[in-house]
Amino acid sequence: MATTVDHDRALGALNRAWSDRHSKDRPPARMQQLIEQVLAATDITFKYILITGYLAKYVNPSVHARALQVGSKLNGAYDARSLCHKVVVGYEKTKGNLCRGSFSTLVEEVQVSC
Repeated sequence: MATTVDHDRALGALNRAWSDRHSKDRPPARMQQLIEQVLAATDITFKYILITGYLAKYVNPSVHARALQVGSKLNGAYDARSLCHKVVVGYEKTKGNLCRGSFSTLVEEVQVSC
């Protein structure tokens, strides 16, 4: 059975994170370094995978963030495509199409909330 991620809660988490983006809270140094490596890459796909998985896990801790398809046999599989298209993509476009430029701002906001 697929694990669900409440899209309204996900959008709320992104909005709270954006509001708190100037907080000094940050993830541990090694985690931040790894996130920055993904964000520095030119391929936007991995940026979307990172933020979608991170957001899904934040909203529903039983999500398996590496299960990118709802039909995956991994426990905690969820509909990553739907969450990404219906929440993440729309949200980041309201903030200036972050994924096409510097996606780090959005990820930092979500990190602050977690």
